Amino acid sequence: MKRTIILFTLLTASTLILTNQSVASGWEKSLYQEPAVNSNTEIFQRLYIGLNGGLNLAIFGNQNATKPEWQAGNVLNIIPSVDVTYLVTKNIGAGIGLRLGNFTSSYKIANLSTQLEREFVDIDQDTYLPIYENANLEENTTYTSLDIPLFVRYQNTINAGKLSYFANLGVVMSSFMSTDFNLSGTITRKGYYPDFNVVLNGYPEYKYDDLEYNENSSMELGAPKMMVSGYLSAGAMYSVTSDILVKVGISGTYGFTKVEPVIEDSFSDFHSSLILGSSSITSVGFEVGVVYKLFNK
Repeated sequence: MKRTIILFTLLTASTLILTNQSVASGWEKSLYQEPAVNSNTEIFQRLYIGLNGGLNLAIFGNQNATKPEWQAGNVLNIIPSVDVTYLVTKNIGAGIGLRLGNFTSSYKIANLSTQLEREFVDIDQDTYLPIYENANLEENTTYTSLDIPLFVRYQNTINAGKLSYFANLGVVMSSFMSTDFNLSGTITRKGYYPDFNVVLNGYPEYKYDDLEYNENSSMELGAPKMMVSGYLSAGAMYSVTSDILVKVGISGTYGFTKVEPVIEDSFSDFHSSLILGSSSITSVGFEVGVVYKLFNK
């Protein structure tokens, strides 16, 4: 009986020792084992949302811009935008954005003299042709659009993951919402009467006088159709935290299609001649932004 008790005690002790060793080994493995990767989280870690603001300079290609009386000026526009980028691989991705576009042409017109071909009727019911001389004017036309950029991206990370650089290539679809035409400055208006072969000047009641336009002389034109442009941008991003990056870069677009404002019939030939017609638009700009990396776990 005593021998049986001793054997049972030894067997129990051996079992407890083996169990403790197994549990300890299991805890050791769990401490050093890498956590399981959630494939869904890994996918979303490649998703970036950016909020950007930029300055844009538009360059208009138009036949009026080549005339010696026209001198191009520079007007910078603020361009707010938001974009979403998904990296398919470590370096290659694609994205889509939404931005409020503004494209402004600015020209100074000097030493312009012209006689209109369109006939008008004065207060005495006589027919005349307007003559405009000694122009000292400034023309501004602003196109406002809603833009959708579509692009592919190359991105690479350096400096232990803190700094990355990128380049985007794609197209921009611009849907125009409004077009504003503004004229400021002075010009002399005369009237030529072909029936009498005489030119009248200095009669304010007939509007033959020095005319003055100011910044409030703004006219809204009909919005043109959609414009399709090529799109290129490049820049760098710096990680402020594991989730937030700051971005700086440059961008440019080139209009594949031309735009032309819709001019109302009430416009005189003179005013129509000062409005840029069919134009191609090229833009260059600088932008800064904040990028948020989603689900960075």
